[in-house]
Amino acid sequence: MSLSLVLLLVVAVSLLDSCIAADWHGYVFFYTDVNFGGSMTRYSVHSSQECYALRNVDVGKAASAKWDNLVQDGTLGSDKKGHAQIAFYTDSTCQSAAKTFSTKAENFPTNFALNGIKDKIAGFMVMETSETVKGTAAPQWLQPKPTLGNFDPNAQ
Repeated sequence: MSLSLVLLLVVAVSLLDSCIAADWHGYVFFYTDVNFGGSMTRYSVHSSQECYALRNVDVGKAASAKWDNLVQDGTLGSDKKGHAQIAFYTDSTCQSAAKTFSTKAENFPTNFALNGIKDKIAGFMVMETSETVKGTAAPQWLQPKPTLGNFDPNAQ
């Protein structure tokens, strides 16, 4: 095999690898009270562009939310400079108007009433490349470990 062919193969594999989305696994935490108070429910998130419907017992109970380890780079954001966003919806199919937040910023929504969606959230989606829903994911709810009221993204 000639050196130029080997070099071409290496470049091609590198380009393909860079086009494939990186694996990630994150969490979204919903709280029943503002400022991350009350009961907390944690959802496991493993892909973008998929609508995650909340479990029936969680629909209409979210007053605030936090997230951890979500994909941060994407092609969204008001500046179009490569930000991913998380969108919250009032329907479980992610078709209603979305309230969005950057996944990069640690400016979590402390009171969904300010966004007009307190106690109305039924679904969410991590938007990496567009606002288009490409699938639905079954709720990946995880029983949280008890904490002393502190945010513990590693609790399982």
